Order: sequence, then structure tokens, then C-alpha cells
Amino acid sequence: MGFRIFLRNATFGAALGAAALTAARAQTAPSIDALVNGAPFQENAVAADSWFSVMGKDLAGCTLADGNVPMKVSCPSGDIAVTADGQALRLWYVSPTQLNVVSPAVPGTYQLAVSNGSFTTIKPLTVLPDSVGIFHYNHLAATVNQDGTKQWFDNPAAPGTVVSLWGTGCGPVTGTQQYGD
Repeated sequence: MGFRIFLRNATFGAALGAAALTAARAQTAPSIDALVNGAPFQENAVAADSWFSVMGKDLAGCTLADGNVPMKVSCPSGDIAVTADGQALRLWYVSPTQLNVVSPAVPGTYQLAVSNGSFTTIKPLTVLPDSVGIFHYNHLAATVNQDGTKQWFDNPAAPGTVVSLWGTGCGPVTGTQQYGD
């Protein structure tokens, strides 16, 4: 789902944040405009067991951005859910125009179903073995210093320390995992 690259004496930027739930009512079927890699937002580049984003309109009737979104989200308009061939996918961010989701762990073509609580739209999703992308903040790579602080121009890494570079799309990982983890 994610990876970290360790660099010495490098300077990048990062930010991690949280938000709250806000409500709106989904009135129409979800319109899926694009399925993109979760880091560089490149189309047709969704990797196995990695973050990807569903971009469109009326995808949800609320916004939930705390990074602790369950498999199904309850909004005033109804339950928001994303499935691939009937298997629930893990949601991370939910809004009317974007859903951040963990892709299936096995490469292949799936029928992706997005339900906004009132309607469901289905679109084919091709999952590749890998498609590496680096997360960004303000057009710079998302990085964190060894001490856990955001690395930025005014908070560079100390010489000899480790900097974590955040990305997605490296492909399958070793070990046993549950679908959607």
C-alpha cells in the first residue's frame, strides 16, 4: 500500500493533516471522470494494493477526511461504498468529487462500483502489477524527518539523519494480507 525510501541529507517538503465531516446530499448518480494513481494522479496507472483516487462528480453526499474512514461511510444521503467485483475496498478520503481508495491486491481488470448512498455507477478498473508514485505537498515530495516532524525549507533534515519519502504503487508486498488492507 505504501513505501518509504530513506535518503541522507536531502530536502523536500511534507504535510500530513486531518479534517472533519461535512454534509451535502447526493442527488444524482455518481459520475466517474477518472481512476488515477493516488500520488501523481496519473490516469490508467493504478497499481495493485496501492492508493488510487476516483475523480468525478456526486461521488458522495459528504466529506470525510480524517484518514480513518471505514469500508462504508454513512452520510446524510446514505452509505458511501466502493467495491471491486463485489469486494469492499478501503476508503481513506471521501468527498463529492474525490474518493481515495486502496486497490485490489491482485493485478487484473475489475468492475468498480461506486455508491453515493442514492445511486451506483460501475466502471472498469485495470489494476497493474506496479505503478510507482510519490506523494506531493505544494509541488514537492512528501517527506518526514527522522524525528517525525514535517521536513520543509525551515525544518531541514539534520546531517546524517533519515528522511522518509512517502509513495505508493510499488506493487505486491510479501506476507499474508487481507483483501483491502
